[in-house]
Amino acid sequence: MNQAAVARLYLRIFLFTAIPFGVLIGLYDSITFARTTSAILGGIIAGVIFGALIAAFGGTRQVRAARAAVHTDASDPGLSQRARIHLPRSPQQSYALAQQVLRSLPARITTEDAATGRITAQTPMSWQTFGETLTITVESDTPDTSSVLIESHPRLRFTAVDYGTGRHYVERIAATLIDLAARGRARPR
Repeated sequence: MNQAAVARLYLRIFLFTAIPFGVLIGLYDSITFARTTSAILGGIIAGVIFGALIAAFGGTRQVRAARAAVHTDASDPGLSQRARIHLPRSPQQSYALAQQVLRSLPARITTEDAATGRITAQTPMSWQTFGETLTITVESDTPDTSSVLIESHPRLRFTAVDYGTGRHYVERIAATLIDLAARGRARPR
């Protein structure tokens, strides 16, 4: 795994969590105690501690998820993930499988377009993430095989850490599609 990417991940998580938390604590302290100097110092200290804890815990979870990757790029510990798999099924059958897999997840399908082979879904918010936007695009390799692109992006742009949730969804969808295609459960609708 690229050590520079890992360092950027930890730094990004630290900055995205330490600064807002420190500012909130500083504002609270300045209102509560009416002492500007101690409020600023308290905010800085609280922000640094909180940012370090979240970066250590969240960053480590994301790095571990990247190391366990099978279908996604293990060298990229970032939040947005993608995997491309090839299925021994027609595009119509692969599209039906993708619908089946997304319906089995805790996700809500938001758009389906069989003509372009694209399905978009959103996962619910949890303690790990504000939710993910999942996109599956099915393309034809040959009449009997298809290429499936699976992508996950945080629903909110300012998300600093998702504890590997986006990668988990992509890995799970890819593994399930491969398994279902191998077992021959593809029935186009």
